[in-house]
Amino acid sequence: MNAEYVHNFDSTFKSTLLRLGFEKVVLNGCVSYDVLYRKEELWLGSSWDFRDQYLEFGLGHLFSFKDVMPRFIILGDYSDYCKAVKELTPYMPSYREQYLDLAFSSLTESLTIYETNYSAIKAKYLNSRFENSAEYRNLLGNQVTKDMLAAFVTVT
Repeated sequence: MNAEYVHNFDSTFKSTLLRLGFEKVVLNGCVSYDVLYRKEELWLGSSWDFRDQYLEFGLGHLFSFKDVMPRFIILGDYSDYCKAVKELTPYMPSYREQYLDLAFSSLTESLTIYETNYSAIKAKYLNSRFENSAEYRNLLGNQVTKDMLAAFVTVT
């Protein structure tokens, strides 16, 4: 876990997410996001890989994913809800901060888009015709339930 990233993320998002009915969830003993919030079936998760300068930011339902150890992924990238994040230039010094600022300012609108369009967003991932899509679908497990997460979860 990237403690600096979690602190930065939480200082921006946590109070708003809690006010919107989300709860912070910490998963242990598995591969998942550095920071993760849940509101019923809706999950918001993010990770920052400082070595590769790669930002992952998901919004959608949580699924198991077959890997060498238990792994959970969100089916839905934040860019599915906020097209403007695609216009940002990765690997620039301010990329991460710009992305988080844009994600925060578009959060309410993105949650509205989730309510109306998630079935189409989910279908995009499940019905993709891109190279390796069949392998991805083969590795994608079931949508996660509270019972499935019981061995991994700590709610804070």
